[in-house]
Amino acid sequence: MPQHDHYCSAGYRASKTDLVLEEEDKKAIEVLEKTGLQYTLIDIGLASASARIKAKIEGINKTPTLIYKGQKFKGLQQIMELFETTANMQQK
Repeated sequence: MPQHDHYCSAGYRASKTDLVLEEEDKKAIEVLEKTGLQYTLIDIGLASASARIKAKIEGINKTPTLIYKGQKFKGLQQIMELFETTANMQQK
């Protein structure tokens, strides 16, 4: 068992970290999994300061944000609209 403030305990604590997502993020992931689109999940809250700055420079200032074919879809509502549009196109 790890001991508080022991040098080797930090690795144990870091490896046992759970990713906690907000409801909007969870729903966006569910929608993306249904589409079959490949995506990368990046948690800005856990990212380094330089990664957060880079995201802001690239226009990623809201979570969830989906970048699809060069366009940014910010928030669950826009992601849902993309999903509905993609589903309608596949049915035709």
